[in-house]
Amino acid sequence: GHRWDRYNLGVANVNPATNNPDAVPSVQALYGNYYQWGRQAAVANAYSGDGAIAGWNNTPAPDGSWNSGTAAAPVKAPLDPCGTGDRLPSPAEYTRLGNYTRHTSIGNWTTFTGNTTVGLSDFTAAHIMTSRKSSDIKLSFPAAGHRNPTTGAQLIRQSSAIYWLNMEVGGNNSARQGRGFQSSWDTSTYLKYAGYPVRCIQDK
Repeated sequence: GHRWDRYNLGVANVNPATNNPDAVPSVQALYGNYYQWGRQAAVANAYSGDGAIAGWNNTPAPDGSWNSGTAAAPVKAPLDPCGTGDRLPSPAEYTRLGNYTRHTSIGNWTTFTGNTTVGLSDFTAAHIMTSRKSSDIKLSFPAAGHRNPTTGAQLIRQSSAIYWLNMEVGGNNSARQGRGFQSSWDTSTYLKYAGYPVRCIQDK
């Protein structure tokens, strides 16, 4: 498989000794940036506040903006925000990660009910994927919720650990996501101009 980053893209302190990526409960310093699908620049971070963001871009990025290859053979595109040697994961890579791990959760979760502001004051929840081969190997995905596709306001923190993947849904304004909840995980789609966190993997 791939080497997955232990931190969300945009986390300032990536020293495990002083900012444990698997902290229990999770903390605000592990949330990182929010990105609109297909765009390189971050549109918010965990410290941006929860209100609407002036000048929020409601235009969807073109297909292929994060993957100039195919679903089966991804190729990092120029607008992929991950650093040198890394790229956004594909839906198949996220599914493979999920299939080879055990799923648990930490922190204070709220019910996933769509566009709600419940839970915005809390940063403790995360979805945990632990290797089936070794319990010492795990990845923690903070339940960062998302930024509203129309206004950029923060929504549904603590009810969903949803992360952008590198594939669009061809022919419309949506793209693929990997989702972790308190007791389940899956892949889904949502509007490209919503803001979600990113977790990079090694580009090989």
